[in-house]
Amino acid sequence: MRKSTKIVLVVGAAGCVLLGATSAFTASNTLPATDTAGYGSSSVTGVAVSAIHYTQDSSDASKLDKVVFDTSTDITTVAKTSTLTLELAGGTKPQFTCANASGTPNTITCVTSASGGVNIADINKTDLTVVDS
Repeated sequence: MRKSTKIVLVVGAAGCVLLGATSAFTASNTLPATDTAGYGSSSVTGVAVSAIHYTQDSSDASKLDKVVFDTSTDITTVAKTSTLTLELAGGTKPQFTCANASGTPNTITCVTSASGGVNIADINKTDLTVVDS
């Protein structure tokens, strides 16, 4: 009986260690309490995006109206074409042409509502492609 007690204690201790490790990783994933539909970042050359703003449709809050990217990169002196690609549940990847505007910050605005809107809950990934025209 002593041997089974030791095994239970070891398994119980291992479970506590795993629980502690899981909560440590979970605690590091915090998002601001805003209307964030999703956010990710990647290091790329060419355009530095400093913020992403998701705007819900005014008549249906479950739909995405537009996505605006803030950038410090001058995107208007040299003609650039910007395209938003949304990866949706089910694997579809609709693309949207974006408008580049100079200012502080410079912005790239991608309207998604013209196609009937995209369900926010279906968005898995947001991609922005900027190329010289």
